[in-house]
Amino acid sequence: MIKHGKAEYNLRSDNGSYCAFSVYNDIDDETFFSVKNEERESFCTAGDCIHHPSFQKLFSSQVIGDASLFSIARVVLVFTDVDGSTALYEHSGNGAAFRAVKKHFEILFDAVLSSGRVVKTLGDYVMAAFSSGEAAIQAAGQALDGISEHCVMPNGKPLQIRVGMRAGEALMVPLNGINDYFGSTVNVAASVESKAQAIECLISQSVLSDPDAAVMYNKILENGYCHKLLIFQ
Repeated sequence: MIKHGKAEYNLRSDNGSYCAFSVYNDIDDETFFSVKNEERESFCTAGDCIHHPSFQKLFSSQVIGDASLFSIARVVLVFTDVDGSTALYEHSGNGAAFRAVKKHFEILFDAVLSSGRVVKTLGDYVMAAFSSGEAAIQAAGQALDGISEHCVMPNGKPLQIRVGMRAGEALMVPLNGINDYFGSTVNVAASVESKAQAIECLISQSVLSDPDAAVMYNKILENGYCHKLLIFQ
């Protein structure tokens, strides 16, 4: 029996004919498929891969098969929306309002794409996905700061957004030409965003269960942005 890990074989037939080589296991499936994480070599999950910036740059147009229901064990979903967008369009006119909203998209997408993917937009709202809570929180903090500082509405006031995030299992489904997400994690993440106030990011406890996410959260608080990132109870 060979211990889990990399195995190398050097085969040479010396009988002038064909040789056969076979590998089989004589242990039960439960043992075979249950390798402890500390015994595994470093590996990249499907979620890590699809949210990596290089994957987005090279394969952003690739969609999983039509018959596929691709389950991701853990993904961090982030929803954002412009606060007071209806009044912005009514009072400023479509053209002036959209120029401010477009600038907000540029800053938000730049923050997301450094470590995650923009799933879709609908009007002013954005759905984004990350493989880690650390990356999601860092992107949210960067976006909140950048938008507040650089996006100015026609009335001279800063444009403001609301953010909410949740981590959990989700189905990736090909829909309308994109790899979309469905499931309870999606619904809860959207609900969390709807409860946020202007320039607030509500973070579910499920996101902070990742130790690196908690470190990033505390780091941002220490930099003086505690009014922007709140834990959602």
